Amino acid sequence: SSIQCLELGNNHLLDEGAMFLASGLEGNYCLRTLGLSSNGIGCEGLKKIAKALKETAIQELDISDNRFSGSGTLALADALEGNM
Repeated sequence: SSIQCLELGNNHLLDEGAMFLASGLEGNYCLRTLGLSSNGIGCEGLKKIAKALKETAIQELDISDNRFSGSGTLALADALEGNM
């Protein structure tokens, strides 16, 4: 079985932790809710998360209070473009 809901807010993941998490999420097509608020995630971490989420049916994503900007946001938007 696969994870459907994962809440990891306030865990100080940073980019390194986000990259490890992204590797673990690859192939999880059941993920619906992911909470990553206040983890210090930057653009590189968000890009990896975005790539992992591309194949999910994510419905709720909390990435508030992190450190990413333009390129990370664009990667996320691109990854989630067909996810409606």
